[in-house]
Amino acid sequence: MATSWLTIEVFDGISPARLWRLSHGEGLLLAALTNGASDWTWHEHRWGIVLELAFDDEQQRNDFPSLPAVQAALDAAPDRVSGVLVYRGRGGGAGAGLPRHPRPAPFAGAAALPEPDEDPRIELHTEPDVVAAAD
Repeated sequence: MATSWLTIEVFDGISPARLWRLSHGEGLLLAALTNGASDWTWHEHRWGIVLELAFDDEQQRNDFPSLPAVQAALDAAPDRVSGVLVYRGRGGGAGAGLPRHPRPAPFAGAAALPEPDEDPRIELHTEPDVVAAAD
């Protein structure tokens, strides 16, 4: 049986999303566990909170967001208009399988820029001062 994941992302808004988690996290988990969730993971980021829920049945996963307890928790999000995402699959906290390695920083002057060609139309001539000898 394949596991069906559901992700809920809540972004910071008027208040931090971590405060939203403190207020509504237990209620969300209780609703998830009593409605077929088999696993969950919280991720805290600098921009908000991610909750990943695993369901054994796709129908349970699809029905979960419409539960009254879930709707009440999502309506209480710090930015409920544009600060809540609910989607199938693992999301914001899944990350890459391997850690990223930073690229080397370029050094100032590491590559010399080509010197500009002098314009052949501009020629500067200096003539030596002519001093007339008085006789």
